[in-house]
Amino acid sequence: MKTKVISLKNNEDFKSLLKGRKLSNKYFVMFYKKLLKKNSNYLNISIVTKKKLGNAVQRNFCKRRFKNIVNEIIKKKIYMKKVGKLNKNIGLIKSDTNGNELFVIKALLNIIKKDKPAIIIEITDDIPAIDKILKKHLYKGYYYSIEAKKFSKSEKKSTLNKYYLQKEHLYKQF
Repeated sequence: MKTKVISLKNNEDFKSLLKGRKLSNKYFVMFYKKLLKKNSNYLNISIVTKKKLGNAVQRNFCKRRFKNIVNEIIKKKIYMKKVGKLNKNIGLIKSDTNGNELFVIKALLNIIKKDKPAIIIEITDDIPAIDKILKKHLYKGYYYSIEAKKFSKSEKKSTLNKYYLQKEHLYKQF
């Protein structure tokens, strides 16, 4: 698939792109969609920055940098294998995706249901939503205390990760 970063010119293309998929964090929203036109097979990507990022000059700078990074990436061939195609049991999922942890958890729900891995998530604003999803699958959230060398349910200021474990994870000998 050819990937091309373009500036959308007409309103129809932008509306079509908004109906596609999106990734977001507290600084930007990225919309992407495979756009089929006459003899083309392009993946269109649009970046919308949020005011939290700064003033208009800073936001435009970030969009230009992001566009350049994407253009550099798409020049290289990237091979990926779907995780669902692996014939191995997944025992641990560690997610540090800079604000996209909720998206990752939702994408891996089938594996979480099937393999019941231990899960380590970087602390983000999405933790309450992740708690709600994983609670349905009998996970409990814990924080690891380096000083006490044990898991606890209360968060310390220095905590970077939250551990989601089921009862059998707590009693396994590693």
